Amino acid sequence: MSRTSSAADSHRPAPRPFTGASVALLSRIAARALGVGFVVLLAHRQSTRTFASYSYLLVLASTVSVITDAGVGLVANREVAGGRLATAVAYRAALPTQLSTSALAGAGVVLVGALLPGPVIGHWAVLWTAVFIFVNGLFDGQAELLRGSGRPWVEATLQLLAAVLQVGLGVAVVFGGYGLAALMAVLAIKQALVVALAQLWLPAPLGPREPGLWRSFLRRGVWLGTASTLAVIAGRTAPLVLGNVGGTTQIAHFAVASRYLELATMICATAAFGLLPSMARRAARDADAQRRFLRRLLLLALVASVALTALLEPIVPWLTVAVFGARYRGAVASSQVFVALLPVLALSSLAWYALIAERLERRVTVAAGLGAAVAGVAAVWIVLHPTAVVAAAATATGVGVTAAAALASLSARRPQPARTAVAAYAEGR
Repeated sequence: MSRTSSAADSHRPAPRPFTGASVALLSRIAARALGVGFVVLLAHRQSTRTFASYSYLLVLASTVSVITDAGVGLVANREVAGGRLATAVAYRAALPTQLSTSALAGAGVVLVGALLPGPVIGHWAVLWTAVFIFVNGLFDGQAELLRGSGRPWVEATLQLLAAVLQVGLGVAVVFGGYGLAALMAVLAIKQALVVALAQLWLPAPLGPREPGLWRSFLRRGVWLGTASTLAVIAGRTAPLVLGNVGGTTQIAHFAVASRYLELATMICATAAFGLLPSMARRAARDADAQRRFLRRLLLLALVASVALTALLEPIVPWLTVAVFGARYRGAVASSQVFVALLPVLALSSLAWYALIAERLERRVTVAAGLGAAVAGVAAVWIVLHPTAVVAAAATATGVGVTAAAALASLSARRPQPARTAVAAYAEGR
């Protein structure tokens, strides 16, 4: 065993279970609120084409980045939080792949933007989007390491700072009368600034590396990257199919209902990945303690989410009409389907990240694959009955299968003997 990997960060305190989850939730909710405010401003101050192009480029960028992500940042988070590797060792092992996949995502945005430009006019907007997605990929890796190394407040502050910079610079662009390319340039510039700030709390990316460790990171990360891609496929199959076979009204109703699903997914996933460092620490040091903690956590999540769902369901009809207008009253039924899905999303997210914490990423991929397969089969249901309610039910079916598979994998897992970092990786496990 080399000197650089013989021990983790001995000075780092153990992560507190709910600190990471709470600060992550607060930062994401605040960032989402700022983002929504800016989108509303953009819709009022810019042309319809500019607004549509901006939205299209963001969807394009997020889709390509998810598909090209190799998951090495998440692996680094877990190994550092679990005390298997020092932050510097994990950072240097993950960086080559993180750079490569970020560059691949940028190139993918350029390629897809050239082949499928959608409403976008001009190449500069696409090129700036590519720069943004490259730099954002680097920050994603840094953010994982900050959480894993016990700095959730730093990561949350940087996430919120990124949102503030985006809104501030974006407002300047909008009121300055600049176009779409300037808006995308703002995204790239503010993200580059955040990357530079994040580096202040991280070790130097250059230095001695553990030979072959990056390959082991990549092997593990590919399973997680594949799982994320399958989850995206499962989540976007219904709107894609309905968008091609349904009427305009049904598509609009499903789009409104999807806001509930997106919000619930964001909250559940954010809380779960905020808990990952604490679960990884327990899993590495005391598997029985991790299992006891997880059982209590799943029970708490189930009770809280069921209670919240019972409170929300009766007000969904009023809330939908109040926010989106009376013409979207037809979206109430599909909205209620997604609100009822909250307990399933909560349990699925916790099971997903618990499996990752326990180094069972292959089971995560299998669960996501089953969900994607079921969503694909359910697409036939949408073709036969192209309504927003059917599309929502088809989506819920895929999510439910993923949750069931992940929870079943948790119950079937076996304790793994502790290993040193190098020994575990040398075995390719």
